[in-house]
Amino acid sequence: MTMFYGVAYCVLGTAMITVFVLFFREGWLLGKDIKLLYKEEKEGRRCQN
Repeated sequence: MTMFYGVAYCVLGTAMITVFVLFFREGWLLGKDIKLLYKEEKEGRRCQN
């Protein structure tokens, strides 16, 4: 039974780290995209005026 808990904790920990890394990376890329869009939007408005 103790072995099972050890394996379960290991799998759970690995899964959580994987999800966290993926989520962090996606969030970072999304943040970069939003900044780029915002920058283009501002420059576009400046060009129109």
